[in-house]
Amino acid sequence: MARLSLNVSLTRPGFDLKVRQDFPDEGVTAITGPSGSGKTTLLRIIAGLEANAQGTVQLGDQLWQGQGNRTPIHKRRIGMMFQEPRLFPHLNVEQNLLYGAGRAGISVDACRPVFDALGLAPLLPRRVQGLSGGEQRRVALGRVLATKPSLLCLDEPLTGLDDATKHELMPFIARAIASIHCPALYVTHDMDEVRALAGQVIRIRDGRIVTQPAPVENCIELFVRRAGNGELCAQLGGRELRLPADHDDAGRRRIYVPATSILLSHDEVANAATLGSFSARIVSAPDDNATGKVHVELDGHVLAVRLGDAKASGLDLRPGRKIWASLLSAEAMPTRCGN
Repeated sequence: MARLSLNVSLTRPGFDLKVRQDFPDEGVTAITGPSGSGKTTLLRIIAGLEANAQGTVQLGDQLWQGQGNRTPIHKRRIGMMFQEPRLFPHLNVEQNLLYGAGRAGISVDACRPVFDALGLAPLLPRRVQGLSGGEQRRVALGRVLATKPSLLCLDEPLTGLDDATKHELMPFIARAIASIHCPALYVTHDMDEVRALAGQVIRIRDGRIVTQPAPVENCIELFVRRAGNGELCAQLGGRELRLPADHDDAGRRRIYVPATSILLSHDEVANAATLGSFSARIVSAPDDNATGKVHVELDGHVLAVRLGDAKASGLDLRPGRKIWASLLSAEAMPTRCGN
C-alpha cells in the first residue's frame, strides 16, 4: 500500500487551511473536528477539486500535485463518496455499480467481491428510486469501490441515517473497505462510526491538524465467544470479561470501554455489577490525581481512565505502579475485526 503525504494550503475569505501530514498507508483513518474546521476541504484538495490549493499531494511515488504538476481528477484513482449517494436515477442498481468500473476498465468479475461484501446481489435489477436510505448508501459505496481506487475518501457517508440503519451498515462498510486493500480517509462527527470502523484517528480544527494519527482511544480487539449460559465473554489478562449480549456474532471483535467506566483501586473488586476486575499498571498520570486522565496498561492494551474526585481519592497513581482496573461497562462494536 502507498502512503499519502500532504503539504498543502488554501486561503479563502475567513478561512485558512494549512496541513502538512503523512497518513498511515493502510486501514481507515478517521478525520474528526468541528463543523467548518476543514475536513471536507482537505478531502477536496486531495481529490484535486480545489483549483486554488497550493503545495504538494503525493500518494506513494505518484505526485498528484506539486512541482508544477497537477494530475487531472480522473487520473488520481481516488474513490470519493460524498454525504449524498448521488446515484443516477435513469440507471438501475447494477448499471450504477458498473458505470465507474467500466470507465476505469475494470471487469464485472473483478467487482464481484465488493458487491458480495456489501450484500448487493439482491438489489442489482432494482431501480434506485425504490431503495431505502441504507440501500442507497451501500450502492453508492459499491460504485466507488468497483473502480479499484488507490485511495478511498469518505465524507460523512452515513449522515442523515438513523442509528439503527448506521449500525446495520457498518459491518458492510468494514468488509467492503477491507476487500480492496487500500488506505481510507473517513470524515465524521460520529464517534460510534470512528470506534467501529477506524484504526486510527486525527482531529482538525480551524484548518490545522491538532492531533497526530493515533489509535482510537479505548478500543481493543478481543476474541469473543458465547458461554454455556448464553453470555458473551472474552479473555483479557487471563481473566474473563463479560460483555452485554446485544450482538449475536462471536469471533474477533472490537470492544469499546468508556474512559468513565473504569474504576481503579488498590485491591481487586469482587462485585457482580462489574464486567470483570483486572490487574493493570499505571502508564501515565496527570500531576493532579483528582482530575484529567490516567493511562493504564492492561494485558498489552493501553486504556484511558477519566478520573473524578471520588475515583482518585487515596490512590497512588505514579507511573509503573500496579493497580486493579474494574470495567463497569463495555460495548462490542457492530463490526468484526479482520473483515
